[in-house]
Amino acid sequence: PGSVGCAMAVGAGDAISAMAAYLSRHSEELLAGSRVLTLSTRELARVTARLQQLARLSELGGGPGGQNPNDWSRQLDHWHASDVEYLRRLEYVRALLEGLRTLRVDEHDLHAGDGNPPTPPVTTSRTTSHERPRQQLPSALSLLSLAPFASLARLELRGCDLAAATRQPIWDGNLVRGLREVRAHLEELHLRGCVGTLAMIFVAEGESTTSAHDKPPAATWPRLRSLAYVGGELLGGETDASVGACCPELTSLDLRRNGLHATDQGGTGGPRRLTRLDLGFNRIRSARRLYLSLHANGAALTSLSLRGNRLRSTKGLELLKSLRSLDVAGNLLRSMRRDVTNIADNLPRLRRAWLEDNPLASVAGYRTQALACWPDERDIELDGRAASKFDRFALRHYRKATQLRDRMRRMRPGTNGGTSDDDDDDDD
Repeated sequence: PGSVGCAMAVGAGDAISAMAAYLSRHSEELLAGSRVLTLSTRELARVTARLQQLARLSELGGGPGGQNPNDWSRQLDHWHASDVEYLRRLEYVRALLEGLRTLRVDEHDLHAGDGNPPTPPVTTSRTTSHERPRQQLPSALSLLSLAPFASLARLELRGCDLAAATRQPIWDGNLVRGLREVRAHLEELHLRGCVGTLAMIFVAEGESTTSAHDKPPAATWPRLRSLAYVGGELLGGETDASVGACCPELTSLDLRRNGLHATDQGGTGGPRRLTRLDLGFNRIRSARRLYLSLHANGAALTSLSLRGNRLRSTKGLELLKSLRSLDVAGNLLRSMRRDVTNIADNLPRLRRAWLEDNPLASVAGYRTQALACWPDERDIELDGRAASKFDRFALRHYRKATQLRDRMRRMRPGTNGGTSDDDDDDDD
């Protein structure tokens, strides 16, 4: 045992000592959640490997006599003082990691020693014999264990390979387990710049992504409330089928910057308790079929963001009667009468709306005309600002001018109130 402990301390003593010192300095902030522990996959692999060795030593120290398995110091009197001190630091690291509720894992450091983010592999028709087995190897994340984080509630993964997170390694003895060890108590999962689709992490152990669609997956993420998949390579069509069945308590879903073209997602019903949906900065052209992808046609949805897409009309959004917050800024909306009136007349609970950076927002008096679409301007916050005194003053004069113009138009012979160029048909 002495030789094992000495080799372990010499190989990683400096790294563990540095981590123990960092955790000791910021223990209160880390446990309170005001500071987030960020580890690269290399650092996480090193720590989990040492903690697994500590667990094996604890099992050996317990013995059949009913002693405390963690009281390994009584069994190691013949060890060097440096080894015992190292193991005590490791025990301190283990105890603090068990109480952490937030963790951030960054795989960039593993793929590129200079800190640059990993570049996606380029598929070519010519591959050498040395390249083929290298592409089959799983990523380091799939070989890591998150079991030491027994209280983890929020996990953020950056630049990780989701395809490898459910792939079984080639060699025996290293089962893919990372996410499966924390999914029972995880409440928030944020994925940023990851490769792969959401279906790959919502597949039961031993199943493939293709077999998961043959039968409904089990609710293997029972406490997950918030899921964010930002800046990945999500291609759609399989999101709601996996998320809705595996995450019955999900209330917030963030799918920004994934290149999505459609909003129906196959019409699978989606999560039952979903109240917040963010589809910003995709390539969505129409929201007509959005309600089909929501459980009960979006009866529980209160916040929706479609910022930075390619919407030409707000048709379809009027069906989401429970909306309190709607963000359609940065699209191609150009009709004040058709697009703004559509949501103002049909969404009685709406309290916050964003319409900026659309063609209709470039006209003179845009804010006054938009506020006039609501019966009471005090009930709405437009572009993040409530109606000011000047807005209410301008709105009174605008409504008087509009009423006078309508009376004069009705008095003209041969007119029926006129029509506007804003009433043209939508672009599907």
